[in-house]
Amino acid sequence: FFSLLVSCCVSCFGASDVIHISPKRQPQAHVTAARPPEGVGMNVAFGDDDFAQQKDRIARAVHSAKETRRTGLDDIIENAKSEAKMYPLPIPTRLEKQYLEAARQRHKENIITKQIVWGKEFKGVAFFPKPAIIQFKDFDVGKVYTRKIVLTNISYTFNAFKLLALPDAIRDFFKISYPLQGAMSAGTSCVITIVFQPKLNEDIITELPALAQTGPFAIPLVCTTKKVAIEVHPSTRQLTFGQVVLAESMTQTITIVNHGALGTSFDIIGDALQYCTRLDEDVEPLDMSLSMSGISVHEPSTTGAQASEHKCLTLKPNNFADIEVAERSQIKLTLVFHPTEVCHLDTHIILRFSDSLTEDHTIFLDGRGVDIPVFVDKRNLIDLECCYYDTLYRDVAVLRSRGKTSMRCAPIVPGELKKYLSFVPKMGFIQPGKTLDFQLKFVPDLGLKVHAPRFFNADTSELMVPIQVDVQGQAMPISFTIRAMITTSLFSFEPTFLDFGVCCLNEGIKLPVCVTNQSLLEQKIGFVGLPPEVTVGPQLGFATMLPQESTTFEVEFHPSQAKEYNLQLKLHTDRNEEYVLAIRGIGKMAPLRFSEAVLDMKRAAFGEVVEANAFLKNISKSKQTFVFDLPKSCGLTICPVCAEIPPGGSEPVLIQFTARPSLFEPVPKALKEPIAPAAGAPAAGGAPGKPAAPQKPPPKGKKGKAEPDQEQLAREEKERQEQQAALEAEMEWERRQLREHWQQSVEGEPFSFHQKVQVPCYVQGWELQAIFLEVNVTVVLPSFLAELVPLVVPWVEAAADPKKADKGGAKRPASKKEAKAPAAKGGDQVVDEQLPPDEGKHGVLQHDYCDPKVYLSQTVVQLQTIHFGDVPSGKTVTRVVILRHIQQHGFPSDQATLTVQPLDPYGPYSVLKPPEAIAPGEICEVIVQFKPNSEAVFHQQLTIVSSTNQTLNIKLIGRGLWPTLQIQTPTPHPRDTETEIYFNMGSALAGEMVERQVKFCNPCSFDLPFEVRFQEDSIEPYNWSGALAFSVVPFTSVIPKGESVTVVVTFSPDHAFEFFRATADLFFGREDSKKTLYFAGSGWAQGMFLMCPTGVNVNHTHDVLVGRPAENEEGLAVEDIIFWRTETEDPFLSLGDLPVKPRYLLEFHCERLGDTASHTVLFGNNKSNDPKRGGVAGEYYFEWIGEGDPSRFGWKIDPIRSNVEPGGKRQATISFTPTQLVLSTMPVSGITVTCVANVRCLLKGGLAPLNQTVANEQIYTLLLKGFVKVKAPTGE
Repeated sequence: FFSLLVSCCVSCFGASDVIHISPKRQPQAHVTAARPPEGVGMNVAFGDDDFAQQKDRIARAVHSAKETRRTGLDDIIENAKSEAKMYPLPIPTRLEKQYLEAARQRHKENIITKQIVWGKEFKGVAFFPKPAIIQFKDFDVGKVYTRKIVLTNISYTFNAFKLLALPDAIRDFFKISYPLQGAMSAGTSCVITIVFQPKLNEDIITELPALAQTGPFAIPLVCTTKKVAIEVHPSTRQLTFGQVVLAESMTQTITIVNHGALGTSFDIIGDALQYCTRLDEDVEPLDMSLSMSGISVHEPSTTGAQASEHKCLTLKPNNFADIEVAERSQIKLTLVFHPTEVCHLDTHIILRFSDSLTEDHTIFLDGRGVDIPVFVDKRNLIDLECCYYDTLYRDVAVLRSRGKTSMRCAPIVPGELKKYLSFVPKMGFIQPGKTLDFQLKFVPDLGLKVHAPRFFNADTSELMVPIQVDVQGQAMPISFTIRAMITTSLFSFEPTFLDFGVCCLNEGIKLPVCVTNQSLLEQKIGFVGLPPEVTVGPQLGFATMLPQESTTFEVEFHPSQAKEYNLQLKLHTDRNEEYVLAIRGIGKMAPLRFSEAVLDMKRAAFGEVVEANAFLKNISKSKQTFVFDLPKSCGLTICPVCAEIPPGGSEPVLIQFTARPSLFEPVPKALKEPIAPAAGAPAAGGAPGKPAAPQKPPPKGKKGKAEPDQEQLAREEKERQEQQAALEAEMEWERRQLREHWQQSVEGEPFSFHQKVQVPCYVQGWELQAIFLEVNVTVVLPSFLAELVPLVVPWVEAAADPKKADKGGAKRPASKKEAKAPAAKGGDQVVDEQLPPDEGKHGVLQHDYCDPKVYLSQTVVQLQTIHFGDVPSGKTVTRVVILRHIQQHGFPSDQATLTVQPLDPYGPYSVLKPPEAIAPGEICEVIVQFKPNSEAVFHQQLTIVSSTNQTLNIKLIGRGLWPTLQIQTPTPHPRDTETEIYFNMGSALAGEMVERQVKFCNPCSFDLPFEVRFQEDSIEPYNWSGALAFSVVPFTSVIPKGESVTVVVTFSPDHAFEFFRATADLFFGREDSKKTLYFAGSGWAQGMFLMCPTGVNVNHTHDVLVGRPAENEEGLAVEDIIFWRTETEDPFLSLGDLPVKPRYLLEFHCERLGDTASHTVLFGNNKSNDPKRGGVAGEYYFEWIGEGDPSRFGWKIDPIRSNVEPGGKRQATISFTPTQLVLSTMPVSGITVTCVANVRCLLKGGLAPLNQTVANEQIYTLLLKGFVKVKAPTGE
C-alpha cells in the first residue's frame, strides 16, 4: 500500500514536488519549498526487493532534501546524485514499466474532472481569493511578513483544491499553510496563511499556483521593495503661461509627488535657468528684445550680451540643487513669468533626480510677453522740427488700444511747461481696438529759457519734453517725447546805413550790403517796393537764405535828378516781416554822357579779338575835352584815347578786347602752346599787319666805328633793359590788381572767365573829374574736341576669314545702278551719286578697333564727316565718336554737359549711346548707328551742343545696298529660278557618297554671310543612323566682296530608298533674303535598279500618281520627274528593292482610236566609287503574262530587252495605241473601255550588295490599264 501511495504521488506531482506528511495527523499540511534530489520518485521501482529497504531509501532521500534545502539547488542535486550512487536502484522490468505507465495515465485522467450539475457544466475559476492579490509592499530584508487570504469555493457543488509549489528561485522565501479541507461544498471558504521572509532586496512578481478538481488556477503574488515613485504634475509636461502683458506676471505651479517609501532629491537644470532670477536678486526691467537659444523674439533683437541679462522668470524655492522630496510627500515649484519686453518664451527645465531608477522629467515652458494694451501708435517721438518764437504749432499724439475693455487715458504735462504746452482733450476713454487722438498745442516764447531749463538747451536751442500718459488699469505707463528746435526769424544788415555820396546823372554807384539770416531755418527774402533810383542785385534782390547764411547784395544808386536823396530800402520775408535799410545820395549832372552805361562785349576765345562801339555825347553848352585812362594789362584798347566834343555833338568810341593767356594765373597747359597770329596782327619786330623786315648784314668791305659805338650800344641796351623791367613790374602790379576782378566758373559757362572793367573818362575842368563806362568781357575756352575712333563693327554674324581681312577693306567703284540709286525715304535727299573715297583713319573697314585712350594719345584731328561706306539694307554699322574735354585738371571749371539734337526718327541714322557729362581732361563716347532700309545714299547732320553753347556739326554719309547672291551649278536644272535651285544627286549605292560642287558668288561691294538651314518637315526619309542623307559643306560662311566660295553638296544614303528628298533655306545678307534649295536622290542596295516615276505602286496605297509635265517642260528627263509637286501628292514614290516585290500600275488614257499614250521606265546600273568593287554589267527584259498577244490591242514595249553597262542608264517606253479590237468588246457609245495587260520585268546582273558576291535577280510586275472612250456616231 505504501509503495502504491508513493508511486501515485510521484506520478501525480512528478519528481519536482514532494508533499511531506507528518506521521501524526495534524490539522494543517505544510508545503515545503525544498526540491528533492534527482531521481527520487522518478526512478523508484517495485520488484522483489524488500519493501522495508525501499521505504528506508526514500526516507533518507527526503530527509537529505529537508536538511539541504537551504543550501541551494546545486547542493541538493549533488547530494541526490551521491545518494543514488551509494544506493543504486534495480532496473525495472518491461512489465513493471507498462504497469507504471498505465497507473500514471489513469491518475492524470482523474486529476481534472468536469463539474456538471443539473445538466449545466461549470466553467471558469472555481475558487475566488480575497484579497485578489497577495501583496507585500516596501519590505525589508530579514523581516518576517504574514498575509492571509480567504479562498472561497464559487463552483456549483463540492470541489477541492491543492496548492502547487512556487518557482525554485523564490520558494525558500515563503511558507504557506492552510487546513486540509478535503472536498469543500459550494460557498465554503478556507484561510491560507503566507509567511514571507525576504533574503534579497529585489522585487518578486509571480503567481501562487493551485489545482482544483475543475482545473488549475493561480493567485497573483507581488512583493516590492522600498523605492522612489515620483509623479510630476502637470502630467502633460507642458507649462503654458499664455500671453502676459509687460510689467505684469503669471504664476504656474509644478507639483512633484513621491508615492514611494524612499525619499530622494533632485536638481533643476535646463535652458530656462539663464532666464530665471533668484528671489534675492534685484531685476531691473530691460527695454530690449531677447535673441538667444530657445526664445524667439518678434521685435528687433539686441546683442547677445544684452539678451543674456534679460530675466523674465522667477523660480521658487530659491535654490536650484539638492531639493529634498521625503517619502510619501510632495513639493511644489512655483514659476513666475514677468516679461519686461515683447518676447516669446520657448524653453524647458529638467528635473534630474538623485535616484538612479527615476527618469529625468522635462517640462516645457511656453509664454508670450505681449505689449501693453494701450500704446503710442506709429510715433514715440513727435518731432516738431524747427519752430519760431511766438508761433502756434499743432500736432497729434495717437494712442491705440489692443485690449478688450475701455480704458481711461490722460497725458501728464510737466508743471513748468503748462504755459507753453497743452493737450485737447485732457482726458479720454479709448475703446477696444480703436485709437484716441490728443491734439497737441505748442506756443514757444523767449521765456522757455528761464521757466524750463530742465528741458531746454540754450546752447543748441533744442527742447526735449518727455510726456507720460496715465492709463487706468495698466501696470506699465506709456510715454512719448516731444522734440523741437526753437529759433528766431531775425535778419541783420552790415552796414546798417548806405551813403553813396555824389553820383553823376545817368550813371550808377554800387555799394555792397551783407544780409545775415540769424534763424536756424531757411527763409526767402526780397527787396520789394524799390525806389526808381535804386536797383538791387543779383537776382533782382530776391534770394533764399539758408540757416545762418550771409549773402551780399549790390545796391546800385543811379540818380535821375540833380538833388539830394534820402531813401528807404525795404526787405520782406516769407513770414511777412519787414526790415528797413536807410540810403543817402546826391545826384549831379555831368557834361558828357555815354550812350550806354554798361557795355557787354562778345565772348572771346583765347587769342581772339572782339570789338564793340559806344558814343560819347556832349550835353553841355561848351566844348568838352576828354581822355581815357586804361590799365595797361586789362586787355582793352580804346580809340580814340582823347578828343574834343563840341556842344551837342557826339564822338564814336571803339573798344577792343584781346583775350591773352597772360591775363590769368595760373596759365592752363593747353594755353601755353603758341597761337597763330590773327590776320592783321603785328608780327614780331614789325608794324601791324606787315612782316618784319630782314636785317641786312653790314658790307664786308667797310669797317664801322667799333670802339665808341660798342660802349654807346652797351649803355643804351642797359637803359632799355631797365626801362623794360620797370614797365613789366608796373604791368604785373596792374595785372595782379585786375586778376582780383576776374570771375570764374559762372553757372552755364564752366570754362569761361568774366570781368567787369570800369573805364574812367576824365573830363577837363569838371569838378568830379571823371565819368565811368562799365565794360563786361568774357573769355572762354573750347569745351571739347570730337574725334573718330577707327572701328570695324561687322554686320555679319559669322566671323570672316582672317587671311582675307585686308582684302575686305578695299573700296570698289560704285556701279551705274548704285550711282542712280533713288532718294532715301527715311533721311535727307541724295546729294551725291557716288560716295567720296575714305580718308585715312576715317575709313570704315581699314582698321581694327583700338582703345580710345591709346588713340587720343595720337595727333588730334577735328572730326568733320563720318563715312559709313556701303552697308547691306537691313544691317547695321556703328561708329564711335570720342569727345574729349580739352581743359586740363587744375583749371577752375565744372563738368560740361553735352546733348545731341534729335535725328530724323524715320531715317537710317540713330544715336545708340548719347554723350554724358565730361570732366576736365576726360573723354566720353557717342555711338552712331547706320541701318539703311533701302538702296540709296543717305546724308544727315549730327549736332552736339555743350553747356558752354559750343556747337559741333558732323556730317553723316552712308549708302544702303541690297544683298545679292549668285549660285553657279555645273548642270543647271531647267526649273531653276532666282529663288529656287534644284539639285538632282542621281543614284547612289547604300553606304557610298555622291558629291556636287557649287559656287556661291558675292557680286556686292561688302562681305556677304550666308547660312543653309534644312526644313525639318521636308526631309524624307532620314538615314537609319538618324543623320540627313544630304549635306552642305560649309553650311555657313562669309563671302568677301567680289569673290566666291565653293560649296560641296553630298548625298550619302545608308539604305535603299528610291526617292530621297529634302528642302533647305539659304539665307544671305538679311533674314528676309533667302533662296530655296531642293535636293533629291535615289539609294540602291545593288547595281541594277528600275524606276517608274509616273507609275503607282499598288502595294503602297498612300502613293499618288504624279501628273504629266506641263507643255513647257516636255524636255525634262525622266529622272527629273521626282521634283514635280502638287498640293496632295508625294513626289517621291517609295519604290526599290523591298523583300516583297511591288506591283506597279500604269494608266494610259486615249480619247479616240489612233491616239497614243505612253510611260517611260528607267533602268540603271550603279557603279561603285570604290575602284576595287568597280561595276558589273546587267540586263533587263520584259515578258508578257497571260495568253494572247497584247500587241493586237495596241500594247508595245520598246526596247523589250537591253543590256545596261556599269554606270549607264537605259529607258524603255511602254505605249498604248488602241485598235478597233478594243472597241469591239464594248460597242455601246459614251462608255469608257478599259484594256488591261500584265507584263513582268526581270533585272539580272549588276553590282552585288556588300554582303553578297552575286546580285539578286529582281522581278517587277507591271499592270497596264488603257482607257478609251467610245464616241457616238455623228448625228446621234
